[in-house]
Amino acid sequence: MTFSSMYPASAELNFGIEMEFDFVVLKTAHQAFQRTQEEIRLACQFPEPEWAVYNEGWDSNSEIDENGSDADSYSDFDTLDESTWPVPNQPIQQEKVISKSGTSFLYHTDLRTHQLDSLRHYLAAQLSHNLPTCPSTPSLLGYVQLKSPKQGSPYQWHVTSECYNPSRRELALHLGIPISEAREKYRIVLAELVSPILSFSSESSWYPLLHQIHSQLNTETEMGLDVSESGLHVHFSLVNDLLDTPFGLEVIKNVMVLYGLFEHEIEKWFPVQRRETHWCKRVRCGMENSNSNELQASINHGSPKRNIPRYTPHAFAKLIYSAKSKLEVKSATSGFFPPYYEMTEDVEECMEWKHLTVNLSLRRRNKATTLEFRHHHSTIDPVAVRWWVNFLGKLMQAAYADARRGLRFIGFVEPEDEGKVRNVFLDEQLKRSILDIVGMCDEGKSYFRELRYKHHDAEHDAKRGVERFVIEKRVRRGLRGKSVNSGLDRRIMASNRYSHVVEGLREKFGVILAGSKNDDEEEWI
Repeated sequence: MTFSSMYPASAELNFGIEMEFDFVVLKTAHQAFQRTQEEIRLACQFPEPEWAVYNEGWDSNSEIDENGSDADSYSDFDTLDESTWPVPNQPIQQEKVISKSGTSFLYHTDLRTHQLDSLRHYLAAQLSHNLPTCPSTPSLLGYVQLKSPKQGSPYQWHVTSECYNPSRRELALHLGIPISEAREKYRIVLAELVSPILSFSSESSWYPLLHQIHSQLNTETEMGLDVSESGLHVHFSLVNDLLDTPFGLEVIKNVMVLYGLFEHEIEKWFPVQRRETHWCKRVRCGMENSNSNELQASINHGSPKRNIPRYTPHAFAKLIYSAKSKLEVKSATSGFFPPYYEMTEDVEECMEWKHLTVNLSLRRRNKATTLEFRHHHSTIDPVAVRWWVNFLGKLMQAAYADARRGLRFIGFVEPEDEGKVRNVFLDEQLKRSILDIVGMCDEGKSYFRELRYKHHDAEHDAKRGVERFVIEKRVRRGLRGKSVNSGLDRRIMASNRYSHVVEGLREKFGVILAGSKNDDEEEWI
């Protein structure tokens, strides 16, 4: 089906940025802020505590100390007036809350939560130019609010919280200074700075905002660092809520196919720790994760994992394109199918569904349906953010152009004849770079090529080399009509050829790679 006569020739894109970073401030500067903001020390700014959430029935003493604090993350956090701290052995303050789905939780709170909120409030005030040390000119960001997670306005910058908080021990390691110096000089909190809705085509409007953020968080007093290895998340949407239409579903499928097929190229632009972490799994993980026991135990909903074929480029594209709804797209990428999402009242709260390099983020009260790109590591560098947003925007535009013409597997316009459109076989497309497919400019190609050199990791490349070997075997045997499943993988991994490839890499890099008789080692295949 073609949509060429129904929608504009070019995509009109909006996007938003979620910048996770560790906000570090000199202790003296934060103490001065506290002395002028007494209400921060008296009341938490959030309507409900945002950290230390435990399921009822857990042994909370194994997770927190006697003061209700996460001992590992908060044990070295000090306050101005320690006499206000909870008395040891005093009962922990608790609040029982019933969620929408009927699940009971216990929230543990103390003054340390207020102190962390105070640090985030300081960050919001700094970016709003509301501190005496700030420039006298108005902030380009406007008034930056402090909000609970997912409660901010889509039209205003705001700072929100994350459940994890790094310690100053981690900060000391990151800065290469003694722990005593880190404790004496600094305070640290993990924060998330969320942008309002921005227009992709108006770079001249949003790029200066990134420069202001960087300039204000790159000083001796205030720093935005990546101590806890967080991420930069970018949400893209089509104007007029087109992602919620049948045409939008085709755009979503094209984005997932493009990103999934070229994920091995894209991941090389980032540090190795951002490549398939628990919080950022590959789009193809639904086909590649052969051991679902960990996921199964984490959700406790019966048997949500369906037996689907193992990954090959053709099988992956076919699986995505066979989806008839947004929920089915989420199932195809995560590997979780009905009755799983029928048993989950708020599918957006299911971590196994959304912790992917590309998450289809469904509509909620204050947010439209978006495609959330989670692959990038934490950064406040305006150049890095600009090029990543630029690449994602071009990816969205390429997916839009193909959907408008009804093209799949993956169509593009011939550059020498703009009026002529042809389909290209998937095998031919895979020989190209994703940067060429989306039409990245030469300057952008040079930028991402430098990132590839910067983050080169021989051991990780070796593992991906073994994976490519297995995928090639799957393709060949699939063409012969054989089932491409975990059983076939085990036969491939038991072959002499596979053992030869693995042993050669073990000798070269001195690392443990997947073996032929250990199913647990299949996890990354």
